[in-house]
Amino acid sequence: MYAVVHDSGYSNQFVRFYRQSGARVYQYGYFAATQEQLLFDFSRAAGDTIASFRYGIDTCTITLEYRGSQTIFGMNRPLWVFLVNPTVYLTDDQTEYAITDSLGITSITNFSSLLNASGVLINGRMFGTFTSVSQRHSPSPDAIHLYQNYPNPFNPTTTIPFKLSSRSNVTLQVYDILGREVAQVINGPKEAGAHSVAFDSGTLASGVYYYQLNAAGSVQIRKMIVQK
Repeated sequence: MYAVVHDSGYSNQFVRFYRQSGARVYQYGYFAATQEQLLFDFSRAAGDTIASFRYGIDTCTITLEYRGSQTIFGMNRPLWVFLVNPTVYLTDDQTEYAITDSLGITSITNFSSLLNASGVLINGRMFGTFTSVSQRHSPSPDAIHLYQNYPNPFNPTTTIPFKLSSRSNVTLQVYDILGREVAQVINGPKEAGAHSVAFDSGTLASGVYYYQLNAAGSVQIRKMIVQK
């Protein structure tokens, strides 16, 4: 059985069909027009290449960047972050998909945008925040927004900016690619508004790390690179 997605405003070539078999998710009709392509594999380890295949005149690679857990909508759930890089020889064209167990895709991040799930509906029960499409008002602002650190890559310090829509208890933690916490940057209340905090990589080895902001029942994650 396939789940069908059609990108509004595009031709039928952008219709996508998704199928899950055990720990694997396959896609049909986007990367390959005539066959299924392995997209995600939740059984793999962080750093593994899930798939590598021809895409036009280039090569698309899909890797599992991170696996661990996150607290979202008041629930602690396993988390996987996959990186889809459609043209390995170009920069700024990759997309990160954060997938939370039993909730599906909870964020999509690329060089130009950051999309986060504000709520989910599971078996008739709502988690998070929903805005009815029949109500004629603007949706509520996101509870939090985590921005890309700068500089990135960095050595040894970087700045992590974020924004809160209301006063909240905040935790900001750093994890390695295996999902192990390596630093706790913030743990306490913060006022509404824009904030920034300095992070010192200290004795951390060069490599990819993830920083996770948790506030007001929302969680956002971004990637940073220590380069020594």
